[in-house]
Order: sequence, then C-alpha cells, then structure tokens
Amino acid sequence: MKKIIINVFAICMAMSFISTTGAQQSNTAFHVKRPSPDEKPHTGTLNNNSFNTSLSSDVNAKAVKNFTKSFKLAENVKWFKIIGGTVAYFTEHGIKNRAGYDNKGNWLYNIRSYPEADLPKDIRARVKSVYYDYAITYVQEITKDQQLIYLVHIKYNKSWKTIRVCEEEDMAPIEEFEEN
Repeated sequence: MKKIIINVFAICMAMSFISTTGAQQSNTAFHVKRPSPDEKPHTGTLNNNSFNTSLSSDVNAKAVKNFTKSFKLAENVKWFKIIGGTVAYFTEHGIKNRAGYDNKGNWLYNIRSYPEADLPKDIRARVKSVYYDYAITYVQEITKDQQLIYLVHIKYNKSWKTIRVCEEEDMAPIEEFEEN
C-alpha cells in the first residue's frame, strides 16, 4: 500500500512540473518530450462523442479510444508524449485534468486539480479538524489502481503543507516548508 502511495506521489510531483505549453526536463521518472520551436502539442476536442483526430501518430490509438470513452465531456484536450506513454491534459466541468496512458494505450492514472470549493465536504472536514487555522489553497485528486488519494495544499501565515488524505488511512503531511 505504501509503495502505491509513494508511486502515486512521485507521479503527481512529476506531473505538477509539466505545463500545457511544454515542459522542462527533470530527473523524475516521467519526462515530457521537449517540443521544437515549430512543434505544438497534439490537440483535439470532443464534440458529440467524436474526437477531432488532429493527433499525430505519436499518440497511441488505444489511448485515444480509452480517453474518449472515459472522458466524454473533455474540452481543450492536449496530448503530450512522455517516456513510457502519453498524457492528455484537458478540462472537464471547468476542472483541470491529466490522464496518463502507457505505451500500449492502457490507462494509468488521472489527476484532477481544483480549489477548496470542489473538495468533497467529508475530506475538507477531515483536513480542517486538524489544520483548522490553515487555508486550503489547492487540491490534487489522484485516481490510480482503484484508489483515490487527495493531496491538499494548505497555508497558514508563511507555513505551507501538503496533506495526503486517503479513505482507508490516516491523513499525513508529506511536504512542509516555510516562506523566507
């Protein structure tokens, strides 16, 4: 169980450094192919359950099929090739999402990023019961291997923390730092 959580955290941290306009190489397990100056991300939109296939052959067809089946209301879809597969960046119901697929087109994970207002009330209550003076600044909801993990980013004065919240486990801080 801890290995899964560590792997999910590593994926989340690696993916948090990637932007939809390109990304820098890092020393993590996931790297984004650095686009050349004339290259743009592969983009597509979903309209009436059809996918605009302006995708290059770099994106696995099975990944696109899985994506369109799972995320029927996705908008502003951008695909990025990474080592070991592809990642689709998109919005759904106004929430930023990332869906990762391996080289064979199999779904690996989904990361949703949103503000406190979209956090389920029971998860918010758990965090606030311990960190009542802290403001929730940002949430990352990770789905991987049938498990749902919340990374809740909180702030109080100059203190920042990231709290991992899982349904079956106690919540725990996984990152803490102080502003100078």
